[in-house]
Amino acid sequence: MFVSFAMAMSLTGSIAMAMPARVKNLFIGIQDCTFMLDIHAHLDWKDFTDVSGVLERMRAAGVRGVIAAGINPESNRKVLDLAASHPTVYAALGLYPDEAQVMSDAEVDAEFRFIEAQAVAGKIVALSEVGLDFSEERSIIDVARQEAVFGRFLSLGAVTGLPSIVHTRKAEARVLEMIEGLVAEGRKATVVLHCFCGKKALVKKAMELGCYFSVPAIIARSEQFQALVSMVSSRQLLLESDAPFLGLDKRVPNEPSCVAGTLAVVAGIKGVTLGEMRRMIEMNEQAVLGMAMGRYQS
Repeated sequence: MFVSFAMAMSLTGSIAMAMPARVKNLFIGIQDCTFMLDIHAHLDWKDFTDVSGVLERMRAAGVRGVIAAGINPESNRKVLDLAASHPTVYAALGLYPDEAQVMSDAEVDAEFRFIEAQAVAGKIVALSEVGLDFSEERSIIDVARQEAVFGRFLSLGAVTGLPSIVHTRKAEARVLEMIEGLVAEGRKATVVLHCFCGKKALVKKAMELGCYFSVPAIIARSEQFQALVSMVSSRQLLLESDAPFLGLDKRVPNEPSCVAGTLAVVAGIKGVTLGEMRRMIEMNEQAVLGMAMGRYQS
């Protein structure tokens, strides 16, 4: 069951159970949310056999567009095809840390050059999905390879002005160290921390570095993400689905339409109206993506 506009309005099932009462009233008027972006989704995933239907439900929920992230060479090309076929899909290309560490140096170099060319041509709006993953369940953790590839993407973002949408599982401190190193060199990088799970001290450091935080739908029942939103300035928040992952119902794929419900939860936590939160998110989207969107041509 995806989190659609209809579900948001009815507030039934697990969503209603998870939300505090003060949040529920904020769903009134959610149909006016016509500007919003889902900042991070995987529309090329095998779960999505009907992308047009997914996008129709997204628009019905008041979400005007979605950034589709690539994770490897095949995924990156699928993302470009999706963006070329659907005007509400914006392409972002990257190498997921798991993927990067099993590729040869030559393969990484070739794909990086391909992504760089797409960036220069205005074919993408972000570098995604990139980052570090040091989680223990990984069968292979090549720290040096992951850091080398991630560092190249941070540098590319600084040169092109494209934001990096960053995966940080069990590597939050090191990710921030690498961003801090870039800043110390006088280079500016726009960074969105996707589903950031670092401790409070790291959240504070990320805010000081000017990072943005994208919030998933599971905030409706996740105390960790609720605490994150409470702590982070509204000027540094964005919304994401991570579709088909991180939905409120694990039995079915998550969809970009869930972003409408996430907005209401975030507004409730911040103690502002839906319209006020909506305008703030829009300003943040403009700050992060304005330049890239201005030169984008799918």
